[in-house]
Amino acid sequence: MADGSSARAWAIPAPESDRLAGMQTELQADEAGAYGERSRTAVRDCLDRVLAEARTGDLTEAVARLDHLVSCIEGLRPRDLVPRSGLGGLFDSRSGRLKRFRGAFQAAVRTVGDTLAEIEERLKGVDSRGQAMEGALQALRDGVREINGHVQVALEALVPPPVAVEGEDAPRDPQAALRTRVDDLDRHRASGVTALPCVRAVQNADAWATDALRRAAPAFSHWQEDWTARLGLDRKRPRKVRPDVSELEALRDQLLATLQRIRADVSAALDRRKAQITRLESLRNG
Repeated sequence: MADGSSARAWAIPAPESDRLAGMQTELQADEAGAYGERSRTAVRDCLDRVLAEARTGDLTEAVARLDHLVSCIEGLRPRDLVPRSGLGGLFDSRSGRLKRFRGAFQAAVRTVGDTLAEIEERLKGVDSRGQAMEGALQALRDGVREINGHVQVALEALVPPPVAVEGEDAPRDPQAALRTRVDDLDRHRASGVTALPCVRAVQNADAWATDALRRAAPAFSHWQEDWTARLGLDRKRPRKVRPDVSELEALRDQLLATLQRIRADVSAALDRRKAQITRLESLRNG
């Protein structure tokens, strides 16, 4: 049976005095089974709304784009600048190798730019969903506060049930229906309260993943600038250069390491996010 201790433990603010008076009027006017129905429905609707905003594939798509970028960079092999051994090397000039490698690099840069733009569009979707989720979270807080008021008003109206005298049938409890209703409202109140930190955890996971993914653009910019200079492409016309293969590999591996850290951070955030959504679904369906 619900009691007032839950509200005190959760520190749920009481509704305004005029709203409490309205709830008392509802208690007197409504059938017990219909009492507080609007607040009960509001909590369920808010949970539906939160889940609708949380179920988005934007981050998953952004991760897929990030994986595409990793594959693109892994495909740039500075060792291709090293002359081939054997007879094949006799027909493979240094300038030809450099020209082909420059072309592959420039094609990769275009792919990177397009893919980063796609990732940013996905992240804008996450940001937009985050704003909508904040509105849903506030609505859920309001719903919890409302249903808590209904529970408190009903509890104040309840008196202890009649006790059966030994050897006699249990007397009829005139407030049995209201007790049942209060228990139902209390379950919805508990679901709403438990959902609040879950929603915040989803928002935090989204923010963590978004921040991680946005680290990719400056990392690519730094790598592109370094490779552009070392390949002699930092002037209006290509310069004659002999790129240091080891330096190019080190810069590429440094970029890949950064991307792998980003990938790990986003994966961890998605795991936390998934766990919280599963919890929210359980609360909604419970």
